[in-house]
Amino acid sequence: MSAARVMSADEAASLVRTGDVVAVCGVVWNLVPEVLLEALERRFLETGEPRGLTETHLHVYGLGPGVGLERFAHKGMTTRVIGGSFAPPYWFKDSAMNRLVDEDEVEAFLLPAGVVCALWRATGARRPGILSEIGIKTFVDPRDLGGRINESARRSEYSTSEVVELGGRDWLFYRSYPIDVSFIRATSADTDGNLALEGEPLHQ
Repeated sequence: MSAARVMSADEAASLVRTGDVVAVCGVVWNLVPEVLLEALERRFLETGEPRGLTETHLHVYGLGPGVGLERFAHKGMTTRVIGGSFAPPYWFKDSAMNRLVDEDEVEAFLLPAGVVCALWRATGARRPGILSEIGIKTFVDPRDLGGRINESARRSEYSTSEVVELGGRDWLFYRSYPIDVSFIRATSADTDGNLALEGEPLHQ
């Protein structure tokens, strides 16, 4: 196994390709990899690349004008968002990402945060997905909206789950989705790829 490379944020952002799925850590204002997000946004604004990204997150992060998830809120940069939460309008009324969702410029899927976390684990383990009762008979159930929170997502052929019967009960099978890039904030790292959060306020 080769050693991890040490590089600048701009160099890291240059590795993200058009069409990639980008997973981002962070909880509100904690553990947000803002330097990487800023570099990625700057690259898009200067070059028009990368385009057509899928952004995925466990918890909404940043919650302020021009930071965090808002850095993905550019037409053409992001085409799908799969998240465990979005900016609450009562808290952040002028969210550019919420505006893109409202205007159907991105496909928006809202799933339980615990399901997103489990899916990330399944993806890392190369498993096809997870079985869960979470979401049955709610808007997350594919017999209802399947977590689609705007018209653009409802028109999409993409789906997050299906209903399966096992042991005489209905379950939701949430499908793993590929993750090409992960943006993770940590206090320290080594060239073996280990990350430590000893100086962070939360350990996600």
